[in-house]
Amino acid sequence: MFINAIYFAAGVFVEDKSFTCLYTENDTAFVIESETFEQLEVPLDVFGKAGAYLQEGMKVWLQLYDGRALSGSIPKRVACTIKEIHASTKGPTVTPRYRRALLDNGVTVMVPSYLEIGEEIFINPQDDSYIGRAK
Repeated sequence: MFINAIYFAAGVFVEDKSFTCLYTENDTAFVIESETFEQLEVPLDVFGKAGAYLQEGMKVWLQLYDGRALSGSIPKRVACTIKEIHASTKGPTVTPRYRRALLDNGVTVMVPSYLEIGEEIFINPQDDSYIGRAK
């Protein structure tokens, strides 16, 4: 369970709070705090490259200063669906162990060659690595 916390460093109060992602639009995430119903608009770049994995209903954590998000994080395991699988560049006699797959969020990752289009998988958003099948 995540507990909201306030840190004091070098004269600055930084607050850690959990939010739920309502939706994303363009380069902005719209989030809500479940106890106070406080809503924020947060630039996706606050989450770094993990911002591409934000999904409706996902729990996120923000570090806030004076009501503004300084940084954000998402869960270390995110479910995504494979939309396309890229053909291997090697010859037809060599079966690749991994191949590139385009996910429903537009991110391309390496997945085992036995996976097919439409399968739901878990990805680590910190390094875009395949974790396993979601079902």
